[in-house]
Amino acid sequence: MPKSKTIIVTGFEPFGGYDYNPSEQIAIQLDGSQVGNFVVKSLVLPVDTNIVPRRLAQIVTEYQPVALVLLGLAFGRDGISLERIAVNLKDWQFQDNAGNLKTDEPIDVTGPTAYLATLPIRQIKAALDVAHIPAHISNTAGLYLCNQVMYSGLHLAATQALEMLCGFIHLPATPELTQATGKPAAPALLLETQKQAVQIALHTLTLLL
Repeated sequence: MPKSKTIIVTGFEPFGGYDYNPSEQIAIQLDGSQVGNFVVKSLVLPVDTNIVPRRLAQIVTEYQPVALVLLGLAFGRDGISLERIAVNLKDWQFQDNAGNLKTDEPIDVTGPTAYLATLPIRQIKAALDVAHIPAHISNTAGLYLCNQVMYSGLHLAATQALEMLCGFIHLPATPELTQATGKPAAPALLLETQKQAVQIALHTLTLLL
């Protein structure tokens, strides 16, 4: 079977009282774009713990991508966060968009404790440094849906023996979002700069494909 030419990029819908999510906007804007010999297919995920794994599995099964690049918002972070690890745990004290609360619940009862990202995060960090875009490697994707979707993507790759790079990139707030939420002093990065960072990440990972 010929190797897929598809890279999937996902974002999340707004959540937590925010009216806007930069990860959603970037995913939408990148849909159908060309990165080298590869085409981006985007998906906006619901912030619903029960739907996310099924939706992710459906699109991976349909497109058999060479890479799965998952995006999400981390309000308060001061740059691009390249997540290193996803843990097998759901634990949050504020509802997702469907009203779900979780405490000490595994993402997959048969899965391992954690997975490491297979995206080339060191190379992506170096490329972002060259572009003077603030970025760091993060050792916590939290315990909310961002962590869940990262774990679920890596678990799909492992259990289905997929040749698919996978990882999660946390994006900071935009200036518009910090203003709208009444926290103008919070760290922020222009949406266009965030989009450029994701494009650099996509270009960097294609060098390994």
